Amino acid sequence: MKQQILDYLRDSFGLEGSDAEDLYQSYVETLDENISKFDSLLADDNFTEFTRAAHTIKGCAMNSGHQEMHLAALELEKAAKANDKALCLQLMEPVKNIYMQLKGA
Repeated sequence: MKQQILDYLRDSFGLEGSDAEDLYQSYVETLDENISKFDSLLADDNFTEFTRAAHTIKGCAMNSGHQEMHLAALELEKAAKANDKALCLQLMEPVKNIYMQLKGA
């Protein structure tokens, strides 16, 4: 997964050297920053900020060529916009799992 993202970044943006790796690390850090907010935002029923976090993840994934995360975050964002807490709880698990795969890469 990591190599696919790095290849996409290099090919799409003409990156060379460590630039793709730096951008990848920035992507992972952005995921971490936003995913770490999920539980507390949902516990507080703060759907506005939860939607914003899911939207950020969706956009970063799309810009990084990470289709799997993009689609998972898109569904999560839709659930958050609908204030559907049960669905958000269900859909944030795949987002977290994909993230954990990236961290382990």
